[in-house]
Amino acid sequence: MTIKEFKKSAISELSNFYPTKEAQNITILALQETLKLNSIELFMQEDNELYEDSYEKMRNIVNRLSHYEPLHYILGYAYFRGKKYIVNEHVLIPRPETEELVEWVIDENKNLEVEILDVGCGSGCIAISLDLEIPLAVVCGVDISKEAVYISNKNSEDLNSSAIFKIADFRDEEHDLEEGFYDIIVSNPPYILKEESVVMSKSTITFEPKRALFTESVTETYYELAIFAKKYLRSSGCLYLEINEFHLKDISDSLLKAGFQKLFTKKDLSGKIRMLKASL
Repeated sequence: MTIKEFKKSAISELSNFYPTKEAQNITILALQETLKLNSIELFMQEDNELYEDSYEKMRNIVNRLSHYEPLHYILGYAYFRGKKYIVNEHVLIPRPETEELVEWVIDENKNLEVEILDVGCGSGCIAISLDLEIPLAVVCGVDISKEAVYISNKNSEDLNSSAIFKIADFRDEEHDLEEGFYDIIVSNPPYILKEESVVMSKSTITFEPKRALFTESVTETYYELAIFAKKYLRSSGCLYLEINEFHLKDISDSLLKAGFQKLFTKKDLSGKIRMLKASL
């Protein structure tokens, strides 16, 4: 069987579970990663034979995809800002919108000497990117999940980052974070209500960590985070957040109620307001 024939067969099979365009995209990405080819190389070699070991790997991937397991969990890694991060079911798969949040923080602080705290670090992709791309930054990430913190530290080590990660819940006081210490606090908190899951992919709902996705109250989540940030930021500090665009008013009201004075929003590449910056 040629690579082209396998690709056609896999797309046809996966189209029973995913929209056709998505089936095409994940099949091509799986082939690229399995065969270690870029998109041009894959296209040029489509008529080559798919050797047995690669065929078996791809059949395993297609079978797992047919049970809605995310491709990045199957591979064990995902790319974020061009760098390879270990991911598994204990951390969210990094997404393009989060890259845009990171870009915003970098653009505004790349030449500054700053202390940065990432709340809910997950795979560590936000904190590590900021550490690697803001030369004078000192970066720490915290997460309530010990498994996530382990993955973050492993990613930091693998990517030669100085960012450090530790287990901490921002909602309680049993941590060693220093009040009034940080210039920047950044977070991509859980901001999806359970009833909003009807528009989400089965893959995300089934496999990604629910604690990192869902909240019982968007307002309460952002208010608690804002209260924490007000306490741990320097008076000149800023809070950068990824947000649910459908709850912009509630989130903004929560930040103002917590004592933040200036709010700035930013649209993502799709034109949706997905980022917010707040200052005291």
